[in-house]
Amino acid sequence: MNNYEVYDKHGDYREFTPDSDGLEEAKSHANEIGSAVLQENEDGDCVIVWNPLEDSSFDPDRFDDPVDCDSEWLASAGYGTDEDYGSASEVW
Repeated sequence: MNNYEVYDKHGDYREFTPDSDGLEEAKSHANEIGSAVLQENEDGDCVIVWNPLEDSSFDPDRFDDPVDCDSEWLASAGYGTDEDYGSASEVW
């Protein structure tokens, strides 16, 4: 049996042992980063073994709002507003 794999948003992944403990570790990690658990089947295809969106214990509110993430990324890249840089209250 093949290892369980969990990919992050950058395409990096972690592998977990193909047993019940490995699956639980993979699910926990996937749940933390908002990803799914994959495993290669006998045909060589990657299949989703566990998806947090299909799990009743999934809490979507724990993830950041994508719009907030985008604005934080833009601000860190130098494309923020005056409020992001603390100059909104400064008088020029």
